[in-house]
Amino acid sequence: MSIIFAMSNMPVETSWKLSGVVTSEVIQSVDNSNEKLTDTEGNEITNKIMGFTKDQINVFIRKIAHMGEFFILFLLWYVVLFKVKNKNIILYSAALAIFYAMTDEFHQLFVQGRTANIVDVGVDSMGVFCGVVAILIMKKIIEVMGKKQAV
Repeated sequence: MSIIFAMSNMPVETSWKLSGVVTSEVIQSVDNSNEKLTDTEGNEITNKIMGFTKDQINVFIRKIAHMGEFFILFLLWYVVLFKVKNKNIILYSAALAIFYAMTDEFHQLFVQGRTANIVDVGVDSMGVFCGVVAILIMKKIIEVMGKKQAV
């Protein structure tokens, strides 16, 4: 949670620069042609991959990172709460992770250049949902393997 807090505490310009570096690396690794678009004066405008601009790709990468952070946060809550042996452990873990997503957006109201965005809570919740699905799949696999060993 402290990593998420630290990332959310960055001013928007710093955050965009950081994700911009990642985006540039992704573009370079995916785009072999390195086709660059230029304006009438020959200045580079942006890279385009499959019709998407660098800024559009950057937004996509940022949203995937949000999902990944909250996927991991859900799994960590699940591991911590697993010792409780409660049948609602998945629900509690998901609720805690989503609650933190909401408080994270509230926190961003107080950070220079940032705003609270309900869409980001939704994106974070999708990461939590992916974690729930991953746990349910793992539980089913363990259940099926346990039945095979009993036979």
